[in-house]
Amino acid sequence: MIITICGSMEFADKMISIGSILEGRGHRVLYPKYTFYLAQHHLIKEEKTRLGKTEDLIRTHYENIEKSDAILVLNFDKGEHKGWIGANSFLEMGFAHVLGKRIYLLKPIPRFAFFQEETGVMRITVLNGDLAKIG
Repeated sequence: MIITICGSMEFADKMISIGSILEGRGHRVLYPKYTFYLAQHHLIKEEKTRLGKTEDLIRTHYENIEKSDAILVLNFDKGEHKGWIGANSFLEMGFAHVLGKRIYLLKPIPRFAFFQEETGVMRITVLNGDLAKIG
């Protein structure tokens, strides 16, 4: 299966670790552009925003989603927010849904999410941390 990794680029190093596990299980993994660069060079938020605008990273990642069978949203805890899903990840979930792709979440949908009603129609599989459930 081809799986596109989604999530906050703050966790680029974790994206690579989980991607390696998936690759070890025979999956092909597509990462957001600059994942490996960001894992090595911890840029400040303003630099990431500038990079996103100049490189049109939303469109590039959409193209990854188009090529894949599924997305895996790595919704790690971010500060006090459990299972954080940011605006870009939610947008990517919407792309995947419209394209008929499977949507996996590493952790449950957070209680604070303003988009809980929308996620109810997306047929999301919550893994509860168990990557073996992908398939």
